[in-house]
Amino acid sequence: MVDADWTFARDTGNLRYVGGDHGDSNPSYATVIECHRWLQDLADDDVASGDDELDITNINPSSRSYDNLIYFLGLVNIDDGSAEHLYDGTIIQDDGDTRYDGVVNFGNLDVQIQLLVNGGVAADDWWNYGGAGLNADAAQGISHRFLIKTRSNGVDIDGRRVLGTCRRFGYTYKEFFINGTIFGNNVLALDDKNDINNNTAEGVVSGWTTVTNTEGLRNIDVDADTVTEQYASEWNRDSYSINQFTERMKWLTRDGSSSSINGLNGETYRGISHSFEYDGEIGGAPATNDEYAWGTAIAYTGESSGPFTVGEAVWESSSSEPEWKGRVLAIDDDGSTGTLIVDVAFGTVADTDPFTGQTSGASATANGTPTVVSGGGVFRFFAIDDQGTDGYLYGQVIKGTAPANNTRMYDDADVAKYLDVNDTSAFPVEARSIETPFFGLSTGTAIIGSYGFGVESADLSNTDSVTALDGEPYSPPTYTTNTVGGLAVNEDYVFVAPWDGVTYDIESKPAVTKDQLSLSVALTVDNITQVEVTESIPTDTPSTGTIRVTDDSGLERRLEYDAWENSSINYFSITTTDGNEDFLGDEAAIGNDVYITYIDELITSGSTLSFQVTYDTDRDLVVKVRDGGGTPIKEFISEWTITNSNQTLNAQRISDT
Repeated sequence: MVDADWTFARDTGNLRYVGGDHGDSNPSYATVIECHRWLQDLADDDVASGDDELDITNINPSSRSYDNLIYFLGLVNIDDGSAEHLYDGTIIQDDGDTRYDGVVNFGNLDVQIQLLVNGGVAADDWWNYGGAGLNADAAQGISHRFLIKTRSNGVDIDGRRVLGTCRRFGYTYKEFFINGTIFGNNVLALDDKNDINNNTAEGVVSGWTTVTNTEGLRNIDVDADTVTEQYASEWNRDSYSINQFTERMKWLTRDGSSSSINGLNGETYRGISHSFEYDGEIGGAPATNDEYAWGTAIAYTGESSGPFTVGEAVWESSSSEPEWKGRVLAIDDDGSTGTLIVDVAFGTVADTDPFTGQTSGASATANGTPTVVSGGGVFRFFAIDDQGTDGYLYGQVIKGTAPANNTRMYDDADVAKYLDVNDTSAFPVEARSIETPFFGLSTGTAIIGSYGFGVESADLSNTDSVTALDGEPYSPPTYTTNTVGGLAVNEDYVFVAPWDGVTYDIESKPAVTKDQLSLSVALTVDNITQVEVTESIPTDTPSTGTIRVTDDSGLERRLEYDAWENSSINYFSITTTDGNEDFLGDEAAIGNDVYITYIDELITSGSTLSFQVTYDTDRDLVVKVRDGGGTPIKEFISEWTITNSNQTLNAQRISDT
């Protein structure tokens, strides 16, 4: 302790730091044991002097349990500003009503730490002053040592839970959770390094405002199997690369962020921390970004000097020693009446108990005996799968803990709206792994998404992977484009059809596999709109195109389709209007051949024709090009194969004159 930097006032017990501030040229810092020794050194003086009004005639100012746990006795106290200049242990004062605990971070010396306390970011990160953090010890790998307030007005602050984060833009992100501080020093393990996939200037990334998000439960068919998966967001990366997109995600959630995701400041946004099933819904379904609180619901009357404030401590006030104390999590204030949701730290609330807010000064009387609830918390909903009066919830615990089975959760502003947690074996209350950054991982060319992080399917490639709310990873299929080139416009008819890879015709040319599929419903009328087949339609079938159906006369009708589906029935939706769709009087019976023609047309412009498929596995094809008109050519026929890459086959136009 630097004598000149501290004062002690006998009448108030105020121990105050008066030296230079953190950013000044010569601030000073001391350990809690050094503070105790300094006070004891004053306390053995015969007469106090100067601004340190402490001597042998005064009360004993402090006691030591061990070097890292010091108690201030009587009126002796420090304020928050003075606590910033102490480290390496715990200080307890006000007969235990106020507590400061030590934090030690093991990490690189220049790591910048932020703390999320009681649902928000600490307003002042004074522990980062000095470049290497306050009270660093490089030899021990320690970057920071400091104290934080964990208890005030006789109630722990959010159960003494502290979340440390490091989110310097351009560096790797990380977080470390202290799930209830202990006496002495509490360890964080936060370090960072340059992120090679985050090297765009911050001022540039801040301008990428066309990257947007549709929040809430989203149904997206990422793997293009016609069945959607559920996600808790649907991000649109616009024209930016997938890596630029992830840089934008980091910018939104960086240290000092003023951006908002799901209604939360970006710096506090972590992604889905918990999911659970619920039932007993009353007052309507919860909405995306609603906050619900759980704890002891204290209905009250006779409010005066209000209102109460969220986050303050409340005490039973009729006794010299309060019968119970708690901290307010949510308020439904109707003026002189209302309801508080309180995390009761000790004691039991009874009907007609008067109580007082320790910060606001508001007072009221309990109206009825509330159900005893141990603990409490606040939860923000990112996605709701509502089934009526029950459903599934996905979101982030803002403060407190996740609720247990049968816990009643109340809308934080309207307690008449609530639901009950239903912890089942099929869908238990589950803590989800938090990714840092929240979206998951960027490889530089692909994204490996975190739980529930959804992206528009069109913005993903087959190397990307996103994890749906069912916990399974999904990737888009590989799309390949196959092109026949070297064609003469208005001359060449191109025909691409399946081949079994084995069968050849009498000229030893690959023969079309015409029994690829078969009719499951006879075609007997004109203007058909649907062709139903017995077999599942191959997943690599083009989304629109043509098929051939063999009628009872043996003709292979060319039909155009604009959609196909495998479901309770497997079918093509037919759009042909050239008469080929008319089967009245020339029918096609059940079992007749059906096959897909990947190209089946006369080229009318350019010199190429193409088709695109969703690649599943290699597929053998036969390609025919014919021109028997004004500039006839010998038939071009060739084997071809759909593979997992784009390819072009150039037809050989050999004159037949």
